[in-house]
Amino acid sequence: MPRTRAGYLPFRRRVSFVPRSRGLESAQAGGKRGKKMTARRLRVGTLGLAFSLAFGACGGTSVEQELAQAEEILGEAREGVLEARDAVKAKQDAVETARADLEQAGEALRQAEVQLEQAESGVDLQATDALLFRGIQRELLDEGRLERVAIRVEVSKGVVTLRGLVPDPETRAVAIEIAREFPGVASVTDGISVQEPDVAAQGDDEE
Repeated sequence: MPRTRAGYLPFRRRVSFVPRSRGLESAQAGGKRGKKMTARRLRVGTLGLAFSLAFGACGGTSVEQELAQAEEILGEAREGVLEARDAVKAKQDAVETARADLEQAGEALRQAEVQLEQAESGVDLQATDALLFRGIQRELLDEGRLERVAIRVEVSKGVVTLRGLVPDPETRAVAIEIAREFPGVASVTDGISVQEPDVAAQGDDEE
């Protein structure tokens, strides 16, 4: 192979010559196709970016809305739990108040029953004392040995007290026996005095 200054000569490339007008047309056609492809790719990319942004925005808004709704539901549930607790506490307080009122009512009822029993007992005692007074007074007045003496009768809870002045112990004994044997008498208190004989009257009788 022939040598040059630097070494071997390079192979000659086969060059095909294209007319200038045809080359310009090919270049222009290639340029138009390149522009169309570039514009198409740009439109596709723009649409893809728009769709991506739209779907991304929609997806983000949906998640935020769902999160907000979930937080709102959770807040309502918490409020419901608090309201339920308050309602239960109010019911418990009402039950405790009702129990206290019931206990007070029961105590008041027991006191009323005791007062009623005492009142009934008092009425019975008063009625009994009145009956005893009238009955004993009648018996003393009907007794012939007590016609000339005045004996006062007092009755308290079935206890009879006799007071007065009699001429002798026998008359006093008769009055006490009448009161003691009367039905319903618990006991008899003797308050009867015996009149002492007059010494001067006895002297006159002896003369």
